[in-house]
Amino acid sequence: MGTGTGTLTCTATGACGTSPAATLVVTPAPLPANAQGITVSGPICIGQTISCSTNAIADATSYVWTISGTGWSGTSTTNTITVTVGTGIGTISVAGLNACDTGAAFTVNGLIPDSIPARPVIAAQPVPCPNTTATYSVTAIPNANSYVWTVTGPGWSGSSTTASINVTVGTGTGTLTCAAVGTCGTGVPDTMIVTPAPLPGNATAITASGPLCSGSTVTFTTPVLNNATSYVWTVSGTGWSGSSTTNSINVTVGTGTGTITVAGLNSCDTGVSFTLNNLVAITVPTSTFTVSSHNTYIDTNVTVTYTGNAPATATYNWDFDGGVPPTGTTQGPHTVHWSTAGMKHITLSVDDGGCVSAATATDSVLVADPADLKAIVNDKQVDIVPNPNNGTFDIVFGANVGHPINIELADMQGKIVYQQQFDQARNNKITINTQNLPAAVYTAVIRIGEAVVNKKVTIFK
Repeated sequence: MGTGTGTLTCTATGACGTSPAATLVVTPAPLPANAQGITVSGPICIGQTISCSTNAIADATSYVWTISGTGWSGTSTTNTITVTVGTGIGTISVAGLNACDTGAAFTVNGLIPDSIPARPVIAAQPVPCPNTTATYSVTAIPNANSYVWTVTGPGWSGSSTTASINVTVGTGTGTLTCAAVGTCGTGVPDTMIVTPAPLPGNATAITASGPLCSGSTVTFTTPVLNNATSYVWTVSGTGWSGSSTTNSINVTVGTGTGTITVAGLNSCDTGVSFTLNNLVAITVPTSTFTVSSHNTYIDTNVTVTYTGNAPATATYNWDFDGGVPPTGTTQGPHTVHWSTAGMKHITLSVDDGGCVSAATATDSVLVADPADLKAIVNDKQVDIVPNPNNGTFDIVFGANVGHPINIELADMQGKIVYQQQFDQARNNKITINTQNLPAAVYTAVIRIGEAVVNKKVTIFK
């Protein structure tokens, strides 16, 4: 039988001859038309199913699908088929079929399957500081078209569709996730939990080691702050100064109101500071004083007068070295006498709120016994050298005289022509210079306390 229309004729032949011919025109059943194409729907993803179809094939009563390739499978007798995608390269063929035969097939070769992208790995970064920007990234996934980042946590934020992301770091723990997105879907995400580096603890107090005496050095301390590697101190005010990077600082107290601030510091930032305001410097009192006489006698009063500067709130610590009274606690003036002879030392310190005068003032009073003076100040113990003289001479004592000495020269008529007072005799003598007096005989009157000695002096020219 051919492929087109055929004609069959038949005649009968016998003794009498051949019969008229009989004719039959025969058209053979058609073969299925040639398959013309295959449509593949959706991405070709390993392990997933795809729908494939071919256009209806004329004269086909059924369809023959052929699926090949590692892991590829699927069956159908219609013009559509659901195919499970394998792991290797796939081939899909289809042909029409009827009772006569199978038509010419159409084949799709080289179907390369894809897969869901692998899980990316977020690369570790140095511990970030709060309130900064940090960059995180993943190694590029070959079959990823984009990336899905999520950033959560207090103060954390950031977005990106690439393999890296710039993140605003918050103050608490943050969570970063990243998944690769490909043709076949979104892969398993990687997760990183990040705890930012801690900021220094908040400063809450500053304490001083002592009273704020102007000009003194006072140590101020703040409690040790968590996570602080250093400290920032600020000292301001007239005359106030100091510097430190530890939790204590030595401050020179100025003359006016001062302010001191401290905060913790680390590589991330400076913590919350604490400030002492209106620190009032206390003016240190002075302790100077005068005495009415540095030479006196037993039971003879000496007036001690305070000459320094101190506020009304100051307290005084007088020591009169066994005098009467022996001590004093008020500013004075104080009237003091001593019942014994000798060198007496008066001392004073002044305290105002713990600010004590910078130096303890000291002065001395020599207390003499009049009886002792009479023993050393008499005619035999006092001499004029040289005598006669030209107007310059020494009055020499038999012992050291540590008391005021009054010298007078009187002429023959009793008129005082020279008078001088000396605090004491040095090296047992005092020198008199009277070269302006004319040559004559004079009377030298030497008084020490209640002791008096008269000596003749001859001056020649």
